Order: sequence, then structure tokens, then C-alpha cells
Amino acid sequence: MVCGVRGGPALREIERRAAERGAPFIPAFGPGRRFEISRTGRGYRFAYRGERGAYAFTPSLAGRHQGANAAVAVAAAEALGRVWRPVGKVDILKGLRSARWEGRLETVLLRPRVVLDGAHNEEGARALAGYIREVLGGRVVLVFGALKDKDIRSMARLLFPWAETLI
Repeated sequence: MVCGVRGGPALREIERRAAERGAPFIPAFGPGRRFEISRTGRGYRFAYRGERGAYAFTPSLAGRHQGANAAVAVAAAEALGRVWRPVGKVDILKGLRSARWEGRLETVLLRPRVVLDGAHNEEGARALAGYIREVLGGRVVLVFGALKDKDIRSMARLLFPWAETLI
């Protein structure tokens, strides 16, 4: 089990459950590993040091949070390579550059800029708000919809301040 949680009770709970099931526990951000973020003109650049060395990458998936997700994918590929067939660094980096997820901070038009995101919970809304602030650089026309079983209040608290116009 490769884990991207960075500490605290959640990490200990995941580690406990892995032990109960006899599953290996590999913290992607544990000792001997390093994760760095740098801001570029169009987004972010990431560096991750895993078991098999250093990786520098800009994932095709937008957003600061996707760097950490990519680092977990690198750790998983390295772990898989120990028990199955090793995945080369070139292939890992190619996968990070080519991954696609429609509707996840997806730019579908540049002029005017139209970005689609299916943020469906507080964590997703937080990532979207950060992207609006850090990459888009200001208030936006926000089209918002949510199912009634979602925590609409939390999502609204995070996103609505960034709306120049709210639909």
C-alpha cells in the first residue's frame, strides 16, 4: 500500500490497517524521500526523490495538488517494480506528462479562458480555489452546481469569494 498522507492520525490509521491485512506500507512522503514545488509562469514544476532517485516533472494534470498525486504515482510505480516488472524512469515521466482527466482543471478554451472542474467536495473546492488564486490570478465567472448530499456550505465558503459573477 503506497500512502500519500503526510502524517498525523490519518497516516497512523492507514499504517495500522495495512498491518492488519499483512500489506506492505510505503509512505510516499516518508524518510529518505523529498518533494519540492516551484511556481512557473503557467503552473507548477515538481521534484520528487523516491527509492530509485530523483524525478523532475510537470504533470499534464493542472494544479498544485497534482504534483503530490504524481509523486504518489511515482512511489507506487517504484513499489510495483520491486515485485513485478520495473517501470523505467522515462516511462514514469512520460505517464505523468500524458495523463488526462476530463473535467479536472481542464482548460477547454483560451479566449476567453474556460476551465472546467468537477470539484465535488471540500478538498476539491480547496484545490480549485487555490488554482484560481495562484494560476488564474483573480476573480472568475463561476458556474456552480452541487448535489444536495454534498457539503455545499463548505464548498461555497471556499469558492464564492473568487466569483466575479456567480451562476
